Amino acid sequence: MISTVLISYKKDFLHLLKQKAQQLFPILSINGDTTKTTEIPLLISNVKPQLIVIDYELYAKQPELETYRYTNQSELIFTSDTSTHAIDAFQYSAAGYVLKPLDDSCLKIALNNAINRIQVKESIIENEIVRIINLSRTMTNKPVFIPTMDGFELLTVGQIIRCKGERGTTILTTTESTGKPIIRSSYNIGVFRQELEKYGFYSPHKSHLINPVFIRKYSKEGFIYMNNGDKIPLARRKKCEFLNRIPNICNR
Repeated sequence: MISTVLISYKKDFLHLLKQKAQQLFPILSINGDTTKTTEIPLLISNVKPQLIVIDYELYAKQPELETYRYTNQSELIFTSDTSTHAIDAFQYSAAGYVLKPLDDSCLKIALNNAINRIQVKESIIENEIVRIINLSRTMTNKPVFIPTMDGFELLTVGQIIRCKGERGTTILTTTESTGKPIIRSSYNIGVFRQELEKYGFYSPHKSHLINPVFIRKYSKEGFIYMNNGDKIPLARRKKCEFLNRIPNICNR
């Protein structure tokens, strides 16, 4: 199902729009609607829709919606009483511009376009997830030399749980139980990021690098918990990317 919100000045129009949208595309899940400008931010925040269908005039008065849409890669369809803003819709990369009163054929084209865009993005994300999983599995035994203060340590990619940058050095936490579970490298975390991201490692924060194979859970407070109990902060700018990609890895 594709989570959708409907926003318009007129309540009767919202009722008709909801009815027609669900008739044309049952895949759409209408999770909320409003006619009140003050309710828009909370509605969007709560639903986190993949598709927003909104009066152009209302959207233009809510600049924060544009930030949200690009951050969350939501699709957008404009509705309007006039064709005056149809050209502007292209500047917003909208999936459609539908004039009132509703015309079934025009609405169908706009919704179909939005759904196709969403499904393409989901396919790209899915392919990326598969790529990361395959990398993590096939590269488990890939040897990695870790320069330390007094020489070097030899590990495999699969032994590294996480890396943490600290004062120009990097602290590695590993699965090693009989040797050294904690290793301090003389190299900064940027070196490890460059080396390990190609094996599926993920950077949730500028000072951290984690092996997604060892993720145990994520909390809404913005922390990632690893299997060994370590608690890793997730940068706010990374939250949407993480929620789109990493949980799917954990569930496989």
